[in-house]
Amino acid sequence: MIMYEIHQYRAGKWHLDSVYDSEDLALDEAERVDALGHVQAIRVVEVYDKNNPARNRVVYRGGDVALRREAGKTAEPHISVAQIVGLVVTGVVALGVWIYLQLN
Repeated sequence: MIMYEIHQYRAGKWHLDSVYDSEDLALDEAERVDALGHVQAIRVVEVYDKNNPARNRVVYRGGDVALRREAGKTAEPHISVAQIVGLVVTGVVALGVWIYLQLN
């Protein structure tokens, strides 16, 4: 089931504001909030799969253009630091095993 999340950018982070089943309702609400001018930036994210954020897409962006650009730079990465560390450790171990096998 596709859902539409409204996120507001405050204090340097994106915060989930509300969730809708209808794209039209989500867009209407985001545009209404944006028109009030009380948020730094606002976006509507079309969520296909909560477990796979790479499939999600932003369908609306609002707020101050400079702040939207800055908010886009600080958006949460799709891969965590723990996942990166795990991949590096796995690679180092695999390299060690390969070297060991080559020497014996």
